[in-house]
Formats: sequence, C-alpha cells, structure tokens
Amino acid sequence: TLVMDPTTKTMAEQIAHHRGVNKPGFRKRIVYSEVKQFGGVWVPTKLSLYNGENKLAGETRYDQIKINTGLPDKLFEFK
Repeated sequence: TLVMDPTTKTMAEQIAHHRGVNKPGFRKRIVYSEVKQFGGVWVPTKLSLYNGENKLAGETRYDQIKINTGLPDKLFEFK
C-alpha cells in the first residue's frame, strides 16, 4: 500500500503485507516525513522504518540535499 501527499506529490507512507498463506498480515511500514523543498523539488528528509510488530526499527535523515547542480546537461543527451 502506498500513501501519497497530494500537495507535495511525495510518498508519505509505504506498507508491506505478507502475501503467503502461511504468514499473512503486516510485514513492515516505512513513513516518509519532514518534507522540504530543494531546488523546486519536494523531498522527504526523514525515513522511519517499522518492523512487523509495528515497532520503530530504524530512522534515516537527509540534509544538505542538492538537486540539479554540478552535472553538465551533456550527460543526459541521447545519441
């Protein structure tokens, strides 16, 4: 299951479930938060991972994000 933020057009949450018959139910959840704008692009700067028991398993934070900088346009040309 994916949950999108319609205002920033970013992913807000991702939920995974077991699909098998032997182990049905919730498997993991990822929450994307602290959305900030960099170079005109909205980016979630915090990712929180929850395990199958819905307990916080880990977090990642991003800062000093650069978008569309330092790469020449020639790298993206197709010939």
